[in-house]
Amino acid sequence: HKGCFQNDCKNTDKFDADDPGICARMCSELEECTHWTFGKQNGAQKCFMRKSDSGREQLVGWSAGSKACTPARLPHGFAALSVA
Repeated sequence: HKGCFQNDCKNTDKFDADDPGICARMCSELEECTHWTFGKQNGAQKCFMRKSDSGREQLVGWSAGSKACTPARLPHGFAALSVA
């Protein structure tokens, strides 16, 4: 994903994302993720994967949820078209 440290997402908990649904879906697929956060940082929309909800704050323009707070999975064809 674009937006990871040096564009390498292997050792980071954040990446660029267009909407909070992307964060929620990604968190639901990662074993260690229990919560996600979505908001604007340094001019870009970012998704953050979390292992807990400790340190949670309320910030205007930010969204967050637990792993259970996930929209329906996208059909494979739609996902392929949106990535291409």
